[in-house]
Amino acid sequence: MASLIASYQVLSGGANSNTLTTPSFTPANGEVIVVKMATWDTTVTMTPSGGGQTYTARKTAAPGGFACWCAVHTATVSGSPGAMTVSATVTASSYHSMVVERWSNAALAATPASNVTINGSAGGSGVTTPTSDLTTTAPNSIVSWVSADVNALNPATRAYRLSATEDGIYDGSAGANSVQYHAYASVASAGTVVIGMTAPTGQNWVMAGIEILDNSGGTAVNVPDAGGLGLALRSSGGAVATGVLAANDSGRGLALRSASETTVTGVLAAADSGLGLRLRSAEGAGVVTGVAVPDLGGLGIRLGMPSAAVLGGLVVSDTPGALRLLSGQSSVSVGASFPVTVVDSPGWLRLGAPGASVVLGQPIELTPILAPVRRVTVSAAVERAAIIAPVKEVRA
Repeated sequence: MASLIASYQVLSGGANSNTLTTPSFTPANGEVIVVKMATWDTTVTMTPSGGGQTYTARKTAAPGGFACWCAVHTATVSGSPGAMTVSATVTASSYHSMVVERWSNAALAATPASNVTINGSAGGSGVTTPTSDLTTTAPNSIVSWVSADVNALNPATRAYRLSATEDGIYDGSAGANSVQYHAYASVASAGTVVIGMTAPTGQNWVMAGIEILDNSGGTAVNVPDAGGLGLALRSSGGAVATGVLAANDSGRGLALRSASETTVTGVLAAADSGLGLRLRSAEGAGVVTGVAVPDLGGLGIRLGMPSAAVLGGLVVSDTPGALRLLSGQSSVSVGASFPVTVVDSPGWLRLGAPGASVVLGQPIELTPILAPVRRVTVSAAVERAAIIAPVKEVRA
């Protein structure tokens, strides 16, 4: 399950337009940063930044009228930023708050599951505590949310659904300046849960929350010897597989088919598997990291998608067709952020990318590459001799 490394609460300290900034911290690549923000006015918004990371808005609650505003943004740390802070600017003077969570062993779906209902009140929905369904998509997820009450009820009796952990509160009840709540909870099984609060009642509330996926690795799926098909996933949204072990003699170690983004981490497709790993994605990018495809796999990894493919942390040995990429539109990037090691694989990399470029980063150890593409760009650490034509252009 995802683990909370740290969370940082920052409050405005009154009605002002102060930028909120966390203490300095040094994250590792792959950490998931969740930024939860709230203001006392549905028209006053906040925007996070920091560390050279890309922050994506995942859920916003801004119903209009007499109500608060809240939102959840996320970033997955990359580029080894070193010491950094997260800041959030606000568009006008308000009481406002921010909680920044850092999660390890975590991942995000291309579009994370989020709460269905974003607001309620006695004069509106009739539901006077933050209450909404959120349907998680995988076991051992975290749901993290922020809510705000413009009625500014005294929070002394507050109680959270799912026995959630509070990691932030801005109590403006004394001056009727809203109360803003931040919390998270673990969910053992995939399915619909109710997030929010059970007290105090009488709130005029808004709420935004999302699912954070487990990416702890290990052997989440274990398919014993002689399984005809190690694991098959088919999804109309994003397909995510983590910590998958497809064991000896399975006819096909792992097969994923998705209409959207496909992400695979920590996958072991073991010895004698006819097809170690196969991904097919109709729209989004295919991202594969930390994959080991041992001896005698007939085809170590095959990706087919019309967009970009990114691969890293690969170890492939004695595999006649270790890696095959089909990318109809965009580029294929191999080893840009993670090492790629290949041993005794005569047909290690087959790239079919009409009209696209292939970028080979470092560090890479490889046997000859057959790459019938328009252009191949290599880093200085990659020997040109490792690339065999036909290619129209080779750039260092």
